[in-house]
Amino acid sequence: MNISAFKKILPVIRMIDTPPGKGKSDRTLDISKSISASGFQYLQIKGEDLNTQLKILALGVDANDGSSCVNADKFCKLFSTLKSLPQVIFGDGLTVKFDKRVISLEHLSGIARMDYGNRSYVPDSPGVNWETSRLVEGLAYVSQAMSDDVTRFHLCGVLLSRNGDLVGCDGHRLHVYDYKDGNAAESFFTDYSEDTILPAQTVKMLQSAIKACGGNKAEVYSSRNSSHVRFVIDGGGISIEITSKLVDSQYPPYHNVIPKSHKSLCEVNAGALVEACKLLVKLDDSFNHTLEFSLNGALHIRGGGVSETLETTRNEGDKFEFGSYGANGQYFVEAASLPGQEVVIEIGDSLDPILFRQGSFLAVVMPKRV
Repeated sequence: MNISAFKKILPVIRMIDTPPGKGKSDRTLDISKSISASGFQYLQIKGEDLNTQLKILALGVDANDGSSCVNADKFCKLFSTLKSLPQVIFGDGLTVKFDKRVISLEHLSGIARMDYGNRSYVPDSPGVNWETSRLVEGLAYVSQAMSDDVTRFHLCGVLLSRNGDLVGCDGHRLHVYDYKDGNAAESFFTDYSEDTILPAQTVKMLQSAIKACGGNKAEVYSSRNSSHVRFVIDGGGISIEITSKLVDSQYPPYHNVIPKSHKSLCEVNAGALVEACKLLVKLDDSFNHTLEFSLNGALHIRGGGVSETLETTRNEGDKFEFGSYGANGQYFVEAASLPGQEVVIEIGDSLDPILFRQGSFLAVVMPKRV
């Protein structure tokens, strides 16, 4: 492993929350040397907060026997400035040696460590190996629609539905990704058929961990019990284990929000739609960036006194002019930000949800009066 690969784990570490009533300067890490059953040497990094436990194994880091507890922010800042992977020495603190330089971090007492007592974590098990490339694109899409309203905590995360859907919703729009996409598996976890809500912190940490381990080349194993979930992400000489408390709530019946019929349908280039909506949102001076739509041989979009016309490859159903349909422009941008060329848009009455479809992706955007 080189220093560039090691630095990829730092964003994951920074996602550990601060202790209750404390600041970032109070976050700590337990650092030690670890030897695998096959004899490989790792630098082991552990951190935790009230809801998450993180363990990282970095292959091939030269370290002596021992351990230390250090400030998490100072550890990340120090290693982010290094130009080569150092030798790590445990003693009265943590010392790194490189290029004739010696830098030491102060050892913190056990009282300063993030120790919140014994908690019931998921028992060790082989779990289920997830298809990382699909997980990456699915989480990227649905996490855009996660709520950040803490009073609606059941929406502040991503649903892993028993039917194989990844779901994000904030009450104004809904994003769904069909993870199984016709495959036989109907659960994300072996012998566990209940819905699971991953907290937003876990979703972001999982995305960052997959990126650190080599993007689509990483392997993700998962297992869970009634209250916790454990992910083990391996790749690129790094192993990252994330154990997280689940959101203890019932997710709303999202299928009820998805329109079952439509009056108008058009198929347009997804990239062109995104660029058009981005431009109009940028030029719109209003607070909510509401865009209006017209469908009459082509799709016309208007906002901020500017309009743009997009050619459609398919155009079915009723035609309508400006003044009938509108929606939040940013939600349109995120709903249409898809990997494929074309996106299908289905529209019902003026106050009906607007539906986007493309392959495994589906989005519902609530309309706005214009």
